[in-house]
Amino acid sequence: MQAPVAFGSDFNGMAGHIGPRFGNEACGGNVGERAREAIGNKRLGYPFTLPGFGTFHRMKTGHKIYDFNVDGLAHIGLMPDLLGDLLAIGMSPSKLEPIFRSAEAYVNVWEKALKTVKPQVYKGPLKKK
Repeated sequence: MQAPVAFGSDFNGMAGHIGPRFGNEACGGNVGERAREAIGNKRLGYPFTLPGFGTFHRMKTGHKIYDFNVDGLAHIGLMPDLLGDLLAIGMSPSKLEPIFRSAEAYVNVWEKALKTVKPQVYKGPLKKK
């Protein structure tokens, strides 16, 4: 696309989130794909490090300890695990860099859009004639 692509993380909708690549709930599209994942065994190892952000261990919520490999993106607290998994399967840190600047990019889009609009002065509620 030669341009930035949005990374949506809307957790208040009804759509499912990223499933795991391993385990009983693995999201492989077919048996061959799941077999390649198992043979390749490019699992996210814990603890993992995201450059510039620190080291992350398995997320614990209550009595549940999450493992992105078999739980997928079960909740927003596993977002670092998703990024760590992308690194584990071979994505370079430079390819992840735009994600870490996405909030700034969002603001920049609005700044550009607002420059194209002539400001309107609020004159109060419309009066009936």
